[in-house]
Amino acid sequence: MKPRTAAALGAAAALILPVAAQAALPATRDRLIVPGRSIGGVTLGASLAQARAAWGKGGRCRAGGCTYAGASGSAGVATFTVAATSSGGRTRVVAVALSTGYTGGSYTFKPPLTRFETARGIGLGASVTLLRHAYPAARRQVAGVAYRLPGRGTASTLFVIQDGRVTSIELTGR
Repeated sequence: MKPRTAAALGAAAALILPVAAQAALPATRDRLIVPGRSIGGVTLGASLAQARAAWGKGGRCRAGGCTYAGASGSAGVATFTVAATSSGGRTRVVAVALSTGYTGGSYTFKPPLTRFETARGIGLGASVTLLRHAYPAARRQVAGVAYRLPGRGTASTLFVIQDGRVTSIELTGR
């Protein structure tokens, strides 16, 4: 994994843990995932204000981005990470992620986050078979627990797999 990708994912994880129980899930009607580009209207390269406008004010935001989570661990988590860019030092979205809930030792696939999907029907809970059929260019990563779909430039989409199903979708880049 590239250092920039690892840093973005680490920042997203750091945002998830402390505030997940306090935030609400994204309030958006846009449920489209565009690999290498956007999730639910939050686009890689967008400003913090644009990202917040896309998902609503229910998230808990800190300097590194925002976390949107349900009242319990079973609802899942949505995050976006912001960082200063090399072009003028402006803060822009560098990662966007959706993750399923996890309770009682198993993953839960509940709306509303399971309603987010790609134009090819891949979202949280999709089988690895459907993922590989929909995106044959996706390459196995990390001993088969993830598939990476390259995008334009440095952008990519990571589909994390547990028990044969997509449990997390992470866009990074720009």
